[in-house]
Amino acid sequence: MKPTKRLIGYCLFLTLTLLLSHLQAAFLVDVHINGSKNPSLSFGEDANDKESPFPPFSGMFGVVDVCFASRKAEPQEWFDRLADDIIQEDETNKWTLVAKSNARVTWKKRLDSGNIPENLKIVWTDIKNGEFKEALVSDGATLSLKAGTTYTIKRGASQDDVQETIDPTTGYARKVEGEMQSIEFTMPPAAGAPDDVTIRLTMNAGIDVIRYEGEEGKENARWEVVFTANGYSVTTYAWDENDPNILVITLKRDGTRGDDDWKLSLKPLANSAAPMEVSDADGDGATYGIGKVLHAILLKFGTLDFDGNGSIEIYDVMYLYNFIANGSPEFSEDPAEEHDNIAGLLDFTDKSPEDQEAMDAAKTAIEIFRSDADSLKFDGSADDVNIYDIMYFYNFLANGFPEFSEDPAEEHDNIAGLLDFTDKSPENQEDFAAAQAAIETLRDYKNNL
Repeated sequence: MKPTKRLIGYCLFLTLTLLLSHLQAAFLVDVHINGSKNPSLSFGEDANDKESPFPPFSGMFGVVDVCFASRKAEPQEWFDRLADDIIQEDETNKWTLVAKSNARVTWKKRLDSGNIPENLKIVWTDIKNGEFKEALVSDGATLSLKAGTTYTIKRGASQDDVQETIDPTTGYARKVEGEMQSIEFTMPPAAGAPDDVTIRLTMNAGIDVIRYEGEEGKENARWEVVFTANGYSVTTYAWDENDPNILVITLKRDGTRGDDDWKLSLKPLANSAAPMEVSDADGDGATYGIGKVLHAILLKFGTLDFDGNGSIEIYDVMYLYNFIANGSPEFSEDPAEEHDNIAGLLDFTDKSPEDQEAMDAAKTAIEIFRSDADSLKFDGSADDVNIYDIMYFYNFLANGFPEFSEDPAEEHDNIAGLLDFTDKSPENQEDFAAAQAAIETLRDYKNNL
């Protein structure tokens, strides 16, 4: 039977319909991090399964320590780099997004792809209070990612899809009942149980930021390193004489039985510290290598409610102003002098040092200022807390604690508003960048009530 034109036309129509439905179903999403013009990450569905890694930490594309988890059983299953995470179409598809630092992402549909499914969701557990959170992934929508959080993206995702962080090379320091907890990484014992072991580690966090257990002269260090190995004793810790970032640890068998994992413990000494990256050091002399890069990240626990009364008020601004104006007084063992230190936080307010409740509030505030001055450097650019930090806080309060706005013009005004009543200008790129960093910190702290 000879096919008719009508039959041929119908077949072509059916073929094109099937093809177009497939093309429309496939979708690709570009992820822009921290307002980057170019996409920092991409994910979605296409007929071809492909991976396209690029060099890590690309500042040009706005990448911070945010990545997709690799789906392949490779030595580097989790990677911090630009990448496409493109998989074939399936209703059960899901993507795992890992945030090792705070970041804001914007989803954008790729122009040559199909529409993002209407029920595509991102779900996670709030790392500080344990609450379930969810949001739609839609074209142009934004979301703040929090350090220490693993996110799941899936059609119709629910609480059952939330994943705990399963990355063994990354640890997050948390506070439990007011005490900072150590991050512990485990490693297998050295093969063959040698009598002597030397480990050389590159500790990337900044010179004088890290001290080893028992090290003297580093009272202001932010991290302390402790290495324990069953069956061995640590003979010495020492910094390499040619590279002060390289820690040399020597171990010696102590005659005890020890088949359990060895442990590298990284203890935060304050509420605020730079993240630490630990890896095998280059060079000779090591008889044991950890064989991986370890990330220790300290969650921020800053607050703007300095007196702990459950609200952020002008009093909190004045506590900070008076503390700085009075020379950031250290604790005094002289009761009269310490009374004056605390009472000084009530200067230029309607609170009186004769009021015990007012003094208790000031005492709570001064203890916060003394214990964690780094958290008060809102823009992160200065060595000491200064008048700009106070003005950022004042303007943030006076302007009504502005939330992030998806309207670029409105968000520009939100950031510029932190520079009111200062000698900084929104027209100066450096000043504006500092205000942007400050408003992100202030917004984060405001949520710590």
